[in-house]
Amino acid sequence: MIIRRVAAPRIEPVTLGEAKAHCRVEVSEDDALLAALIVAVREQGETLTGRVFVDSPWTITMPGPLVDPVPLPLAPVREVEAVTVDGAEVDQGFYTLVPSGLSPQEHPVRGTFTPLPGFPDGAEVTVRVRAGWPVEGDEENARATTPHAIRQWMLVRLGGLYAQRETFITGTLVTRMTRDFVDCLLDPYVMVGA
Repeated sequence: MIIRRVAAPRIEPVTLGEAKAHCRVEVSEDDALLAALIVAVREQGETLTGRVFVDSPWTITMPGPLVDPVPLPLAPVREVEAVTVDGAEVDQGFYTLVPSGLSPQEHPVRGTFTPLPGFPDGAEVTVRVRAGWPVEGDEENARATTPHAIRQWMLVRLGGLYAQRETFITGTLVTRMTRDFVDCLLDPYVMVGA
C-alpha cells in the first residue's frame, strides 16, 4: 500500500500570528523561519500520532482486485473524491466509505472503504480521499478545526525549536524528564499500529 499527500494543506493548524504570539516575536524578520517550523512541527505530530492534522487530499494505492472492506490507514478520513482501477475511473455506485470519527471518542477510529458488487477487477486500485480535520470559513477567514490539545502541543514544540535552534547547548546543565506533559497532549490522538 502506498500513501501520498497529493497537495499541502491550504492552511496550517497554527497560524503565523499564533506562533509569533506564543514565541513573543514582534518583528517580521523571522516570519519565514516560523512558517517553516509550523510545517515541520505539524509533520512530526502527524508522524507521531498517525493522524492528519488538517484537511488535505491524499491517494492510497493498493494491489487489486478488491473484494473485502479495506480499513484506510489515514484518520480522520471524511470523503472519497475519486477511485481508479488500473487508471480507469470507477463510478461512485460501486463503492462506499464509512468515514472515521473526528475525536478519539468517536468510532470508527479508521474509515473503511468497501467495494460493492460490480467493482471492477484490476491490478492496482487508487483511492483519492480528503483526510484531516476540516477547515471552516472562506478563503480570507479560513481556520483549522484541529483539536486544541494538538494545536497547543504544536505551539510548545514550535516555541522550543524557535528558542533552541541547535541540537546542543554549551555551558548549561539541563535535565529533561523522559515523558513530559506536553507530549501527553497527543496521547488520545495516537493511532495504535499507525
